[in-house]
Amino acid sequence: MINTLDEVQNKRFIRIRLCMYILLVFIFMLGFFERFAPGAFASDLMVEFKITGATLGSITAVYFVTYTALQIPAGVLADRVGPKKIVSTGAIIAGLGSLIFSLSPTLALISFGRFLVGLGGATVFIGIMKFNTQWFNKKNYGMISGVTLLLGNLGAAISAGPLAVLLSYVTWRNTFLTTGVTAISLGILIYLFVENSPKDAGFNQNMNDSRTEGMKEKWYKELIQVFLNKDIWPIFIASIGTNATFYAFAGLWGIPLLTDSFDLSNKQASLNTTIGLTAYGFFSLVIGWWSDKAGTRKPFVIGSSLISALGWLGLIILPWQPGWSGILLYLMIGLAAAQMVVSFAVVKEVVPSWVAGMALALVNTGVFLAVSLIQPLFGLMIDLSWSGAWMDGARQYSFENYRSGLWLTFAISFAGLIASFFVTETYCGEKEVRDIQKKASSI
Repeated sequence: MINTLDEVQNKRFIRIRLCMYILLVFIFMLGFFERFAPGAFASDLMVEFKITGATLGSITAVYFVTYTALQIPAGVLADRVGPKKIVSTGAIIAGLGSLIFSLSPTLALISFGRFLVGLGGATVFIGIMKFNTQWFNKKNYGMISGVTLLLGNLGAAISAGPLAVLLSYVTWRNTFLTTGVTAISLGILIYLFVENSPKDAGFNQNMNDSRTEGMKEKWYKELIQVFLNKDIWPIFIASIGTNATFYAFAGLWGIPLLTDSFDLSNKQASLNTTIGLTAYGFFSLVIGWWSDKAGTRKPFVIGSSLISALGWLGLIILPWQPGWSGILLYLMIGLAAAQMVVSFAVVKEVVPSWVAGMALALVNTGVFLAVSLIQPLFGLMIDLSWSGAWMDGARQYSFENYRSGLWLTFAISFAGLIASFFVTETYCGEKEVRDIQKKASSI
């Protein structure tokens, strides 16, 4: 009878966890869509508002600057108040930002809308990763992180090719009006139905180590401990090398490079970006599962950093075309970005679980701070080499102009490759056990 009751309780636990996870994943997907969507209508914005590449990069970077600035505060809040409140509030704020973005007649309001989208979106990623640490077993953290990023990147993939097709029938303004209403609705549902931990939902499952309220230190002391943890910084730089470069490129410059350099339409050019984003999503699942199964992290970090650096170098020096050769290079940098799953697993495993939100937020801050700098710097570099050509009211850039920006992304990815060799091997959270075994075998 006891076994039967335990089985019923376990099935109920799994069912409720799945329902909450689905709600969080939907807003996560919407956040990825909003993050990368401007790349699909970048030329429309440049024509409508008569702006330069550097200005466009600055407008889209508003999202990343805001998102970055809020990462550590979001991590502190995730550890202190839990994902329920911060994700629901963030979803509603991001929804309001999308509505303003869709209705804005001026660049100032466009930028304010992106600011609110970044402000709200800053809580979503950290919130769902914190939720995963509380509701899923730590032995499967790499896999569940991979599943989460895979699903999130479906939103990113939709923001490329499918959105480019959709924009043939509706305007970008109508698209963001819809996303705004959807985000607000999801925020309300998350507040009503999501719980921070199994204990809050009435279950006695304890997935990870935790502390009682009386054992908690002041948040800023815990944050200082996270900053002083030397194991975080190499993975911090390696993540920038693979993810920040890809996010900056796929979120803005990946499509214009093809339309300007090879005379492709938005629909045709979006194929390469869609494939890169899809590869990023699916390989996030594979690399997370593979790393868990192999019981190791560092080789996956080094391998993906190498693929990233080679992909960027290939875009610069190889005689590629938009066909299979270009797709392969976009695919390489997309695959390499899936490293983030392993990066977050490493971060979670080098800090105590009760400060995981802060540690994850710190690394995410580095990635998005880099994105917010790379996008306008990339635009500035192509502006500096611009020949003065115009087409349909917008500046016309050549591949040579874009090559100067690609050197920037390669340099950053190469720095990430160097850092990857200094990443701590955590053996999927079993580092202390491995160290003891090594000492015993040497006696």
